[in-house]
Amino acid sequence: EFETDYQVLVMETALSLRENVFDFVDIEIESYKSQWSNWRDKYVREYIRANINQDSLSSRVRMSIRFANQYLYLSHFIDGLSAGGTPMLKIISVEDGWHMIMKGTTWKGR
Repeated sequence: EFETDYQVLVMETALSLRENVFDFVDIEIESYKSQWSNWRDKYVREYIRANINQDSLSSRVRMSIRFANQYLYLSHFIDGLSAGGTPMLKIISVEDGWHMIMKGTTWKGR
């Protein structure tokens, strides 16, 4: 019972964090009630692909891309959790900001 309650708490936290991260991704997507939790993923991937190899990106766009990647990492985490897995995700708060580590990668390095 504890494991189920903990999984629900982690899922709710990850979904909330993903929504907050999306607020910093500089793309407009028509909002609609979706039947699945990762309906924005396709648009976020396209946004990253469209901007990844451009030479002169503003700092705002670079930061937006960083958050877009974070959004996709959280989507992957949520999908794994929904499938019954126990993917590794650590959220570490430190004085100079927060770091997220998923399967050996750190978001700060992105």
